[in-house]
Amino acid sequence: MGDDHAGPLLGWSLATGVEQRRIHDLVQFPCVFRFKAIGRATGGFVASLLRRVGDVLGRTVRDDEHWVRASAHGAYQSLTLDLYVTSGDEVYSIYAALKGDERVKFLL
Repeated sequence: MGDDHAGPLLGWSLATGVEQRRIHDLVQFPCVFRFKAIGRATGGFVASLLRRVGDVLGRTVRDDEHWVRASAHGAYQSLTLDLYVTSGDEVYSIYAALKGDERVKFLL
């Protein structure tokens, strides 16, 4: 993927001077896309994220589309979603919804 070492999948470049590429140029849609959010396991963290993503999709996220893991001490949870998406804009909207929860520490 060229000189883009910061994030080859989406073409992210953190001050590398490499031109960023939109996901539309890198992924063939429709497809199943994997999202992961890691954050503080407080106050219904996972339920909140599932609602946010469901609002973007216009439907409830099914049980077979996600799974949750707790950290060793239970302070953090990771939510992995395998979602059928139809466009790059939908991917960006899902990431924005996940990012909107202040408990989220990392998005992959």
